[in-house]
Amino acid sequence: MSSHYSTKVLAGLNNDDDYITPLYALKDLFSYIHEGVQGSRIWEPFYGDGGSTEKIKKLGYNVIECRGKEFFTTPPPVGEDVVMVTNPPFSIKKEVLEQIIRVQKVKKFAILLPAQVLFAKYFKKLTEGMRIRVLLPNSRIQFLKGGEKTVRCPLDTAWIVHGIPFTKEPLPLEFDLLPLVGNNKKDI
Repeated sequence: MSSHYSTKVLAGLNNDDDYITPLYALKDLFSYIHEGVQGSRIWEPFYGDGGSTEKIKKLGYNVIECRGKEFFTTPPPVGEDVVMVTNPPFSIKKEVLEQIIRVQKVKKFAILLPAQVLFAKYFKKLTEGMRIRVLLPNSRIQFLKGGEKTVRCPLDTAWIVHGIPFTKEPLPLEFDLLPLVGNNKKDI
């Protein structure tokens, strides 16, 4: 996650939201999407301390430099070869998803978010009609804070993937979201 997002204190939110993705979590993701992103430019818009960008480069990928750029005010990179891979600030996850899906209309992305987002009404509305694939880490990711591993992350996370073919198929478990139909009180 990053300290570089437009209006750091968006809607009065606190600024203690800089948790960096560890290398093993990125390795796990890229083991599933490697062929789908080979030759692509990886866009990690939430620079933070630069750790994620450096780790993605270390894995051999071409990364678009985003140091000092603000996500909500900087236009996304252009090109069919652009793939967003990011771990945004969880405190503004809804705003980030709206920006990615509705405003920027990003075609290919892998976003690390709290797993409970999958059950949020706003997520279901935002992704209605989209093919979303979910990669669940085999254990809780222990994020980095100030370069140090955190102790016992209190939440489960998931990679939410769209537009990227998988190199290998995850375990044979597939979720389909039911369409939003009868979601009002008289249907109870």
